[in-house]
Amino acid sequence: MKSVYRIFAGALAALMLAGCSKSEFRVEGSVKDGAGRTMALERQDPMAGWLLVDSVKIEGDGSFRFTAPAPEVPEMYRLSLGGKYVYMPVDSLDHLTLSTSAKAFDRDFKLSGTPQAEQLTAFEREAMKVEAYANSDSTAAFRKRVYNQYLRDARGNLLSYHILTRPMNGGWLIDYTDPLYSAVATAFETYRPNDPRTAQLAARAREGVAQRKRNSGTGKRMTATSISMIPISLPGLDGNVASLESLLGKGKPVVVAFVVMTREDTPAINRQLRKLYEAGKADVYEVCLDADQFAWRQAARPLPWTVVFDPDGDRSPAALRYNVGSVPAFFIYNSAGELVQSTGDATAIESLL
Repeated sequence: MKSVYRIFAGALAALMLAGCSKSEFRVEGSVKDGAGRTMALERQDPMAGWLLVDSVKIEGDGSFRFTAPAPEVPEMYRLSLGGKYVYMPVDSLDHLTLSTSAKAFDRDFKLSGTPQAEQLTAFEREAMKVEAYANSDSTAAFRKRVYNQYLRDARGNLLSYHILTRPMNGGWLIDYTDPLYSAVATAFETYRPNDPRTAQLAARAREGVAQRKRNSGTGKRMTATSISMIPISLPGLDGNVASLESLLGKGKPVVVAFVVMTREDTPAINRQLRKLYEAGKADVYEVCLDADQFAWRQAARPLPWTVVFDPDGDRSPAALRYNVGSVPAFFIYNSAGELVQSTGDATAIESLL
């Protein structure tokens, strides 16, 4: 009888242990003066947009807790409170702890639990000081420190990706045309060839190299009529990078459309484009500059042509290269793959083909 009891007790213990070792990561902590407010946990997708994972109300004593399925590969998450964010690298079964206040949620916080989380905290604190008081000299000095301290030996870790995709004072600390961007992209290709972020970074780095060559050759910003083809490579709905070049020179004109998919006028624009596309008069490469990636995805899903998302939004390097002043904007390549026309009026496209 005792042996049966021991067997039963052992089985029960094993079940309890299995229940406690689910594949989850945990984020908990306290937010001073945050009682009753709603905090969200968001995950960054490969296109550098943000997807809601969960939300909770902060307890009366300021405490909170999230548990979520552990990511299969390292992922960047963030906690969101009132339009302020604390970013967190998560690798598998991490247990992270945050201490902050509602008033200074993203400026005066402590994130602990892993070395990379603590590194990110140190980077963010210094970055916010630079944003507040920066001039060109201090920003350049910070950029150099960031490379030496966080990027040079990072081997494609999450912190390096966060640094490349973090906006700073209306631009970027490390722009895609910067050789340091190419260095990080190369590290991802070397150490993380199967990471979903790698293809995106590598494609942007190649664009940056090409842009540097063009700038050094002309000494001025390019316009839409200065060369026969202006390349674009951006992620589509499936997360894979789709290049404009792959559509050109195939015996059919191509319309490059710069739009904000969630604007009220865009459904009418897409009806014009669909009429041309379904009649076989042109192929379409639609570049979306939306701020809300989830809303973009929902609106773009029914479209039959190539639809891509630029995570830089209104700071899009592609729009800059095409000298786009406002959206919508349309650029027409002939059947030989040469850029021949541009317009801001969707109803005029057919007459320009």
